[in-house]
Amino acid sequence: KITPINKESRGKISLTFNFRDDKADDINTFFPITLQNSRSCAAVVVGVEGYSHLPKAIYATNDAKVAKQYFLKVLNMSQVNVIALSNQSATLERLANILKPGGELSLKGKANVIFYFSGLSVCDPGGREPYIMLYDSKDTDPQGTGYSVKEIVRNLHSAVPGCVICIFETSFAGLDRAGKPIGESAKEPLPYCILPAVADERTCLIYAASGKAYNPVVERSSHGMLTHYLLSAIQEYAKNRNALDMKNLFNYISRGMDQEAQRAGITDLQPRMDCVNRDGILILK
Repeated sequence: KITPINKESRGKISLTFNFRDDKADDINTFFPITLQNSRSCAAVVVGVEGYSHLPKAIYATNDAKVAKQYFLKVLNMSQVNVIALSNQSATLERLANILKPGGELSLKGKANVIFYFSGLSVCDPGGREPYIMLYDSKDTDPQGTGYSVKEIVRNLHSAVPGCVICIFETSFAGLDRAGKPIGESAKEPLPYCILPAVADERTCLIYAASGKAYNPVVERSSHGMLTHYLLSAIQEYAKNRNALDMKNLFNYISRGMDQEAQRAGITDLQPRMDCVNRDGILILK
C-alpha cells in the first residue's frame, strides 16, 4: 500500500536515476573505512591555491582538503596527527617550524609520516634544486622564499624514525596547471630539474611531473591528475580490503594518468616515483 504524500500525488511515486560516466565511486565523498591500519603514522598536508605573489594553482585547495580526509578516514590516522596548512596559513615560516628538528611533527612521536603538497613549484636557475612555493614565496628567489625538496626530506627523517612518503602534486618546471610559466623566472620551462636521489629504503617520493612537463587537472573531480588517481587507488584498494604497497600504488597512478592524458590529448606527461623499497612500504595494510 502506498500512502500519498499530498492530494495531487494520488499514490504515485516519481523516481529519478542518476547515471554516472565514471564507474568509480566519487572520490570526494566516499571514504571506505579501514580499521586495520595502525595509528603510528602522521601526515603533513599542504595545499596552496591562492598565492600572494604567484598565479593560482587551480584545485590545490580541494586536493589538500580531500587528501586530509583520506588520511583521517581511510588510512585511519588520528586527528591530532594530521597537520594541515592551506593558502594563507601555508607560509614558509609556518611549515619550517613544523618540520624543523624538535618541531611540531617530531613532537607527535610517530614512526612514519606522509608529506603531501599541492601547489606551485620551481627549480633554481641551474636546474639543480627543486623548491615548493608556499603562500608567501617568490619565484625570483626560491632559495630564500621556497622550501627545497632535499631539506623537506631531510627534516622529515629527523622527525620520524620510520618511513617517509612524499607526494608532490606540482611541476618543478615552473609551470601552472595549464602548462603556463608562473612568473618572471620561468619564461620558458627548464629542460630538466634534478630531483633528489633516493638511496634510503625508508623513503618514497612521488611526483606529478618531471622534466619539463606540467601537472594537469581532472575537471570532473576538481583535482590535480596525480591526486585524482592517488585517491582513486586508495579508495579502490580500501573498498576491497586489499593491502597497497608503493609499487602497486604508482602503477595504478601512472596507468590512470596515461589513459586520462590520452583522452585529453596531453602528450607530455611524466609522473615519477623514486623509491628503493617499492614492495616493502605500505600505504594501506
